[in-house]
Amino acid sequence: MIAVVEHDRSPSIERRVAFLLDQAKGYGQRRDYASALLTLQTAEAEAPEDMRYRPAAHQILRTVTERGRRPVAQQAALLAGRVGLPPVVRPNG
Repeated sequence: MIAVVEHDRSPSIERRVAFLLDQAKGYGQRRDYASALLTLQTAEAEAPEDMRYRPAAHQILRTVTERGRRPVAQQAALLAGRVGLPPVVRPNG
């Protein structure tokens, strides 16, 4: 049986965002960069300041920007710009 965790039911924004960042990291480890990006976008909607100041969020976002397919990487780069990260130059161009 698979347990479904409803992150949006937690009364703590910090816990919700921490869960989302952990989930995005897991997607990144599975190389599912599109899902990682969607999860990061959800985290940004929940608490933009956490995306701006949490190093874990920055690392996951950099990974998605560098390794995701072009459309995903482009959307991740836009998100990176919104949270104040410098532009990432993809290794392959």
